[in-house]
Amino acid sequence: MTQLGATVTTTRCRGAGPAQRRGPGKAWPRPGRPGWMALGWILLLALCCAGPALAQERNHEAPGAATDRAMHPSVTLDGQRRDVDAWPAVTVRADASPGLSIEALIAEAGADGRGFTPAQTPWANLGQRRDSVWLRIPVRVAAQTRADWVLDIDYPSLDRVEVYLVQGGAVRARYELGDQIRFDERPLPSRSHATRLPLTPGADQLIYLRISTRSTMIVPVRLIDADLWYEQETHVQLLQGLLTGIALCLVLYALGHWLGRHERLYLVYAVSVGGVSLFFFSYFGLGSQHL
Repeated sequence: MTQLGATVTTTRCRGAGPAQRRGPGKAWPRPGRPGWMALGWILLLALCCAGPALAQERNHEAPGAATDRAMHPSVTLDGQRRDVDAWPAVTVRADASPGLSIEALIAEAGADGRGFTPAQTPWANLGQRRDSVWLRIPVRVAAQTRADWVLDIDYPSLDRVEVYLVQGGAVRARYELGDQIRFDERPLPSRSHATRLPLTPGADQLIYLRISTRSTMIVPVRLIDADLWYEQETHVQLLQGLLTGIALCLVLYALGHWLGRHERLYLVYAVSVGGVSLFFFSYFGLGSQHL
């Protein structure tokens, strides 16, 4: 009887589940490789989405922003701020006559901007449009302010942006931006649409933008001190390089396991990470800059 009872007890111990065999103070089992892959995937998505999330937070228009734009008809560059959001001063006009020249538009608009109205839309978002749109931005430069400013539109998906700097009713400078312009032909070698503007201190000037695109017409236009612009672009390049390196490591890790273990899950993971990384690489304008 004693031997039989011992046998029964031993059999029960051998058949006990993991929870019954785990003694007090013992750790739970670690997640397997698929678990670590899922955690890595979540980390990559969080890092890649950090930039757009911050942009959405900055781009959110507070209630009454349209009224605020009407109360501030011009962008003032007085040296107190080195990074100035130009959208509150933007007025828009649909390009009903595609062949209209900038000289004819200046004559029609006059000094008070006839035909231009404040955009009744969220901040810097004109939605999907098939027609082109003119934007008018009055700029007032203080006499003691440095004239080295950059016009920056940080939305690389815009197809074509024509920039005109007008002073005294005449066009002083014109530039062509957009992802349809070859990278080596852009005014500034940057991922965003940017150009230096020869602003005149102590004078009122106008900036006209003609925008046409097949994607959503998002125009986060700003005027920023040239030195600060270069500094910010350096930080963006550093962050995007870090994210790209992390994504490349994850892809190589998954491909190595797929070749060694011949498990389809690793190949699917590598393709997924690579596709998402390429999307964000293109979305932030790095594709046209580095490829």
